[in-house]
Amino acid sequence: MKKILCLIAFIFFAFSGNTLNAQSLLGENMRLGLYVQPTSVWLGSQNNDIDPSGGLGFGFGLISDYHLPGNPNYIIGSGLNFQYVKGEVSMTTIGSDSTTTAVTRTGTYRTGYVEIPVTIKLSTNGDHINDFTFFGQLGVNLGLPLLRTRYDFVDPSYTPQDGLPDNEKAGDLIQRFRVGLVLSAGAEWLMTDDGDAGLFASIYISPGLTSYLRNKAFDGNDAFDFNYDNKDNKVSMGYAGLRIGAMF
Repeated sequence: MKKILCLIAFIFFAFSGNTLNAQSLLGENMRLGLYVQPTSVWLGSQNNDIDPSGGLGFGFGLISDYHLPGNPNYIIGSGLNFQYVKGEVSMTTIGSDSTTTAVTRTGTYRTGYVEIPVTIKLSTNGDHINDFTFFGQLGVNLGLPLLRTRYDFVDPSYTPQDGLPDNEKAGDLIQRFRVGLVLSAGAEWLMTDDGDAGLFASIYISPGLTSYLRNKAFDGNDAFDFNYDNKDNKVSMGYAGLRIGAMF
Protein backbone atom coordinates (compact mmCIF):
# COMPACT_ATOMS: atom_id res chain seq x y z
CA MET A 1 0.00 0.00 0.00
CA LYS A 2 2.83 2.41 0.85
CA LYS A 3 4.42 1.87 -2.56
CA ILE A 4 1.13 2.64 -4.30
CA LEU A 5 0.61 5.80 -2.22
CA CYS A 6 4.14 6.94 -3.06
CA LEU A 7 3.45 6.35 -6.75
CA ILE A 8 0.24 8.39 -6.56
CA ALA A 9 2.08 11.23 -4.80
CA PHE A 10 4.85 11.17 -7.40
CA ILE A 11 2.38 11.37 -10.29
CA PHE A 12 0.46 14.16 -8.58
CA PHE A 13 3.49 16.38 -7.98
CA ALA A 14 4.99 15.59 -11.38
CA PHE A 15 1.82 16.79 -13.07
CA SER A 16 1.53 19.83 -10.81
CA GLY A 17 5.06 20.92 -11.70
CA ASN A 18 4.26 20.89 -15.41
CA THR A 19 0.73 22.31 -15.35
CA LEU A 20 1.59 25.63 -16.98
CA ASN A 21 3.65 23.98 -19.73
CA ALA A 22 0.83 21.56 -20.47
CA GLN A 23 -1.65 24.41 -20.79
CA SER A 24 0.51 26.18 -23.37
CA LEU A 25 0.65 22.99 -25.43
CA LEU A 26 -3.10 22.31 -25.25
CA GLY A 27 -4.16 25.80 -26.32
CA GLU A 28 -5.87 28.85 -24.88
CA ASN A 29 -9.20 27.07 -24.50
CA MET A 30 -7.78 24.59 -22.00
CA ARG A 31 -7.33 25.22 -18.28
CA LEU A 32 -5.75 22.81 -15.82
CA GLY A 33 -6.02 22.73 -12.07
CA LEU A 34 -5.35 20.91 -8.79
CA TYR A 35 -7.65 20.27 -5.84
CA VAL A 36 -8.03 18.65 -2.43
CA GLN A 37 -11.37 17.39 -1.11
CA PRO A 38 -12.39 16.19 2.38
CA THR A 39 -15.51 14.04 1.97
CA SER A 40 -18.34 12.37 3.83
CA VAL A 41 -19.17 8.84 2.62
CA TRP A 42 -22.56 7.14 2.80
CA LEU A 43 -23.61 3.54 2.18
CA GLY A 44 -27.16 2.27 1.67
CA SER A 45 -29.10 -0.96 1.06
CA GLN A 46 -32.75 -1.94 0.57
CA ASN A 47 -32.27 -5.20 2.49
CA ASN A 48 -33.27 -4.88 6.17
CA ASP A 49 -30.74 -7.59 7.09
CA ILE A 50 -27.90 -5.49 5.68
CA ASP A 51 -27.02 -2.43 7.77
CA PRO A 52 -24.46 -0.19 6.04
CA SER A 53 -23.02 3.05 7.38
CA GLY A 54 -20.55 5.53 5.96
CA GLY A 55 -17.51 7.35 7.27
CA LEU A 56 -15.01 10.04 6.37
CA GLY A 57 -12.92 10.14 3.22
CA PHE A 58 -10.43 12.28 1.37
CA GLY A 59 -9.62 13.05 -2.25
CA PHE A 60 -7.21 15.00 -4.43
CA GLY A 61 -6.51 15.21 -8.12
CA LEU A 62 -6.09 17.01 -11.41
CA ILE A 63 -8.74 18.99 -13.30
CA SER A 64 -8.95 19.77 -17.01
CA ASP A 65 -11.50 22.26 -18.36
CA TYR A 66 -11.94 22.70 -22.10
CA HIS A 67 -13.89 25.86 -22.98
CA LEU A 68 -15.86 25.39 -26.17
CA PRO A 69 -14.70 27.78 -28.92
CA GLY A 70 -17.10 30.67 -29.42
CA ASN A 71 -18.81 30.14 -26.06
CA PRO A 72 -16.36 29.99 -23.13
CA ASN A 73 -19.21 29.61 -20.64
CA TYR A 74 -19.74 25.99 -21.81
CA ILE A 75 -16.99 23.67 -20.62
CA ILE A 76 -16.13 20.00 -21.09
CA GLY A 77 -14.60 18.84 -17.83
CA SER A 78 -12.41 15.84 -17.05
CA GLY A 79 -9.29 15.03 -15.06
CA LEU A 80 -7.87 12.40 -12.75
CA ASN A 81 -9.27 11.90 -9.25
CA PHE A 82 -7.85 9.92 -6.33
CA GLN A 83 -10.63 9.26 -3.84
CA TYR A 84 -10.40 7.36 -0.54
CA VAL A 85 -13.66 6.12 1.03
CA LYS A 86 -14.51 4.22 4.20
CA GLY A 87 -17.66 2.45 5.32
CA GLU A 88 -19.04 -0.36 7.44
CA VAL A 89 -21.49 -3.11 6.47
CA SER A 90 -23.20 -5.37 9.03
CA MET A 91 -25.19 -8.46 7.98
CA THR A 92 -27.45 -10.47 10.28
CA THR A 93 -28.75 -14.02 9.72
CA ILE A 94 -29.48 -17.25 11.59
CA GLY A 95 -26.60 -19.70 11.95
CA SER A 96 -27.02 -22.92 9.96
CA ASP A 97 -26.46 -24.97 13.14
CA SER A 98 -29.16 -23.12 15.10
CA THR A 99 -32.73 -21.93 14.60
CA THR A 100 -32.65 -19.27 17.28
CA THR A 101 -29.19 -17.68 17.33
CA ALA A 102 -28.81 -14.54 15.27
CA VAL A 103 -25.33 -14.06 13.85
CA THR A 104 -23.95 -10.68 12.83
CA ARG A 105 -20.92 -10.20 10.64
CA THR A 106 -19.47 -6.71 10.30
CA GLY A 107 -16.95 -5.59 7.73
CA THR A 108 -15.12 -2.27 7.69
CA TYR A 109 -14.16 -1.47 4.12
CA ARG A 110 -11.49 1.00 3.06
CA THR A 111 -11.16 1.61 -0.65
CA GLY A 112 -9.05 3.96 -2.75
CA TYR A 113 -10.38 4.79 -6.21
CA VAL A 114 -8.75 6.22 -9.29
CA GLU A 115 -11.55 8.08 -11.09
CA ILE A 116 -11.92 9.66 -14.51
CA PRO A 117 -14.84 12.13 -14.67
CA VAL A 118 -16.58 13.38 -17.81
CA THR A 119 -18.77 16.42 -17.19
CA ILE A 120 -20.55 19.39 -18.69
CA LYS A 121 -19.82 22.60 -16.80
CA LEU A 122 -21.71 25.89 -17.12
CA SER A 123 -20.01 29.07 -15.92
CA THR A 124 -20.91 32.74 -15.61
CA ASN A 125 -18.79 35.47 -17.22
CA GLY A 126 -15.59 36.71 -15.65
CA ASP A 127 -12.32 37.82 -17.21
CA HIS A 128 -10.77 40.42 -14.88
CA ILE A 129 -8.81 40.31 -11.67
CA ASN A 130 -10.96 39.94 -8.53
CA ASP A 131 -13.95 38.80 -10.58
CA PHE A 132 -16.06 36.00 -9.18
CA THR A 133 -17.55 33.39 -11.49
CA PHE A 134 -20.16 30.82 -10.50
CA PHE A 135 -20.51 27.39 -12.06
CA GLY A 136 -22.54 24.21 -12.04
CA GLN A 137 -21.40 20.80 -13.20
CA LEU A 138 -23.12 17.55 -14.22
CA GLY A 139 -21.65 14.29 -15.47
CA VAL A 140 -20.40 10.80 -14.57
CA ASN A 141 -17.38 9.26 -12.83
CA LEU A 142 -15.72 6.00 -13.83
CA GLY A 143 -13.68 4.65 -10.91
CA LEU A 144 -11.30 1.71 -10.48
CA PRO A 145 -10.53 0.44 -6.95
CA LEU A 146 -6.80 0.70 -6.29
CA LEU A 147 -6.47 0.18 -2.52
CA ARG A 148 -8.87 -2.38 -1.03
CA THR A 149 -8.86 -3.66 2.55
CA ARG A 150 -11.55 -4.98 4.89
CA TYR A 151 -11.83 -6.10 8.48
CA ASP A 152 -14.37 -8.79 9.44
CA PHE A 153 -15.56 -10.26 12.72
CA VAL A 154 -18.66 -11.99 14.11
CA ASP A 155 -20.87 -11.26 17.10
CA PRO A 156 -18.88 -12.23 20.24
CA SER A 157 -22.00 -13.91 21.64
CA TYR A 158 -21.91 -16.46 18.82
CA THR A 159 -20.08 -19.76 19.52
CA PRO A 160 -17.96 -21.03 17.92
CA GLN A 161 -16.30 -17.76 16.95
CA ASP A 162 -15.12 -18.77 13.52
CA GLY A 163 -15.56 -15.56 11.59
CA LEU A 164 -13.40 -14.40 8.72
CA PRO A 165 -9.88 -13.21 9.57
CA ASP A 166 -9.08 -9.59 10.32
CA ASN A 167 -7.32 -7.35 7.82
CA GLU A 168 -8.25 -9.57 4.91
CA LYS A 169 -7.62 -8.22 1.44
CA ALA A 170 -10.88 -7.24 -0.23
CA GLY A 171 -9.78 -7.45 -3.85
CA ASP A 172 -12.46 -10.01 -4.70
CA LEU A 173 -15.16 -8.37 -2.56
CA ILE A 174 -15.23 -4.83 -4.01
CA GLN A 175 -16.78 -4.29 -7.44
CA ARG A 176 -14.06 -4.05 -10.08
CA PHE A 177 -15.33 -0.68 -11.28
CA ARG A 178 -17.59 2.10 -10.05
CA VAL A 179 -19.91 4.37 -12.03
CA GLY A 180 -21.23 7.41 -10.22
CA LEU A 181 -23.00 10.66 -10.99
CA VAL A 182 -21.24 14.00 -10.63
CA LEU A 183 -23.19 16.96 -9.24
CA SER A 184 -21.24 20.08 -8.36
CA ALA A 185 -21.73 23.80 -7.82
CA GLY A 186 -19.29 26.46 -6.71
CA ALA A 187 -17.49 29.75 -7.29
CA GLU A 188 -14.07 30.79 -8.56
CA TRP A 189 -12.11 33.92 -7.67
CA LEU A 190 -10.05 35.11 -10.65
CA MET A 191 -6.55 36.30 -9.80
CA THR A 192 -5.31 37.61 -13.16
CA ASP A 193 -6.58 40.12 -15.70
CA ASP A 194 -6.87 37.48 -18.41
CA GLY A 195 -8.96 35.23 -16.13
CA ASP A 196 -6.67 32.24 -16.53
CA ALA A 197 -5.62 31.75 -12.90
CA GLY A 198 -8.00 31.51 -9.99
CA LEU A 199 -8.94 29.86 -6.70
CA PHE A 200 -12.19 27.95 -6.40
CA ALA A 201 -14.39 26.15 -3.91
CA SER A 202 -17.33 23.87 -4.70
CA ILE A 203 -19.67 21.30 -3.26
CA TYR A 204 -18.98 18.00 -5.04
CA ILE A 205 -21.44 15.10 -4.82
CA SER A 206 -21.04 11.66 -6.43
CA PRO A 207 -23.89 9.17 -5.79
CA GLY A 208 -23.02 5.65 -6.94
CA LEU A 209 -24.94 3.97 -9.78
CA THR A 210 -23.28 0.57 -9.34
CA SER A 211 -23.05 -1.68 -6.30
CA TYR A 212 -20.10 -1.11 -3.97
CA LEU A 213 -19.69 -4.80 -3.05
CA ARG A 214 -19.62 -7.99 -5.12
CA ASN A 215 -21.75 -11.05 -4.31
CA LYS A 216 -18.78 -12.75 -2.63
CA ALA A 217 -18.99 -10.22 0.19
CA PHE A 218 -22.29 -11.77 1.25
CA ASP A 219 -21.13 -15.39 1.34
CA GLY A 220 -20.84 -17.10 4.73
CA ASN A 221 -18.94 -20.20 5.76
CA ASP A 222 -19.91 -23.62 7.11
CA ALA A 223 -21.18 -22.17 10.40
CA PHE A 224 -23.53 -19.54 9.00
CA ASP A 225 -25.02 -18.44 5.72
CA PHE A 226 -25.15 -14.83 4.53
CA ASN A 227 -26.25 -15.58 0.96
CA TYR A 228 -28.90 -13.24 -0.42
CA ASP A 229 -30.63 -12.95 -3.77
CA ASN A 230 -28.77 -10.81 -6.29
CA LYS A 231 -31.37 -8.06 -6.14
CA ASP A 232 -30.81 -7.78 -2.37
CA ASN A 233 -27.04 -7.65 -2.56
CA LYS A 234 -26.68 -4.10 -3.77
CA VAL A 235 -24.94 -1.80 -1.31
CA SER A 236 -24.79 1.66 -2.83
CA MET A 237 -21.90 3.99 -2.06
CA GLY A 238 -21.69 7.72 -2.59
CA TYR A 239 -19.74 10.64 -1.24
CA ALA A 240 -20.04 14.40 -0.90
CA GLY A 241 -17.27 16.85 -0.16
CA LEU A 242 -15.92 20.36 -0.24
CA ARG A 243 -13.52 20.70 -3.17
CA ILE A 244 -10.90 23.44 -2.86
CA GLY A 245 -8.34 24.12 -5.53
CA ALA A 246 -6.65 26.35 -8.08
CA MET A 247 -6.98 26.72 -11.86
CA PHE A 248 -4.23 27.86 -14.22
